[in-house]
Amino acid sequence: MGRFSATELDWREPALKAKYFECLGALETNATNLRQVVSRLAGLGTSRKTLVQWGVDFGYSRGYMRSLISSLLCSTGSRSRRPGAGRRVTAEVFEIVTLINEQYGWVRAPRLLRSASRVAAAQAKARLAQEVSSNSGPELINGDPETSSPPPLPASLAASAVRASHS
Repeated sequence: MGRFSATELDWREPALKAKYFECLGALETNATNLRQVVSRLAGLGTSRKTLVQWGVDFGYSRGYMRSLISSLLCSTGSRSRRPGAGRRVTAEVFEIVTLINEQYGWVRAPRLLRSASRVAAAQAKARLAQEVSSNSGPELINGDPETSSPPPLPASLAASAVRASHS
């Protein structure tokens, strides 16, 4: 649906709002109609927030209306978030990947990075255990955990990291 001018929106939205309330009144039987009405209202520029508020005003809970409007709009292809799950990758990670790719090549880099991740996690776990057992708390340089020096890597972990990187 395309956007409409303010004049068109003024006379179309009240009629669609009435249809919206009609569909909400008999939600079980009017789900298809509600999807069409919500899609048209969104096409006219009505915000999700407004659609949710209208549903709350009609008597539904805010959480239910947010979920309903989200599922209706997602089914028509309108997403409020960008697709893709998980956390966003930081610039530091891209720098590390670039360095490893340049030094070891793109074929070996994924295995080396997975191995390095396991080693780093083991080091962090060992460091935490060491700090908890000493009851002294984390040792920080200038109060920054990023610049603290890691404990020496146990020989068994170093050997397994080397084996994993060559496989």
